[in-house]
Amino acid sequence: VIRTTLIGPPNSFKEDGKPTEIELTVRRDPWEPIVKISIQGQDVVLKQGEWSEWVPLKFELMPLFATAPGMVRFYLKEAYPRFKLYVTPVNIDPTDPAMPICSPAGYANELSQIVGRFYTQGLPADTKSLATGILTDDEYFEQAKLVLAENEKMLRYQLDNFREGMLFFYFSSIDQNCHMLMRNMDPTQPLYNPNASPEIKNAIRYLYARMDKAFGEALAKV
Repeated sequence: VIRTTLIGPPNSFKEDGKPTEIELTVRRDPWEPIVKISIQGQDVVLKQGEWSEWVPLKFELMPLFATAPGMVRFYLKEAYPRFKLYVTPVNIDPTDPAMPICSPAGYANELSQIVGRFYTQGLPADTKSLATGILTDDEYFEQAKLVLAENEKMLRYQLDNFREGMLFFYFSSIDQNCHMLMRNMDPTQPLYNPNASPEIKNAIRYLYARMDKAFGEALAKV
């Protein structure tokens, strides 16, 4: 059993401004690379190499008075022999935003009711985790594909409900992932990894193919 805390946002209600914390308990299966994460009355079961869905959280700012909603995803990097659990940065929960994240104000909640919770971080692919060696290329790319899948759901919802005016939809996937993974396409690049998996060596081609598919869906609606 591992008992620890999940650190949340700084608490401006405290004089020292220290961040809020939430108790987190992890139980490892004694025979299989599986864990059960318990946090705020919620249980999340993960196999090694698996990402969780969004887990909503409440960060207490003042007892019985103020809380800040947020959400995270968990990734079980390793169950044995060393326990390694990755947690995304805390994102604002679109079903109950702690601060304004869209206009009109109720739009984020409307969208989340249709497509589910989604990344609200400005640049959602967690590039810092790859740059600092916390996640491998393959692990990072799995997270980047989660971001892309959420965006595709949102685009389809918009295309189904768009009636007039101009629709602008931004995908961050090409920009962020070209910065992080294009090095694996070019053997002459100083950071090229000859041992990278075939999926990573073709990651940029894969993303452009997904963009072509999204563009095709938009054209079909037009």
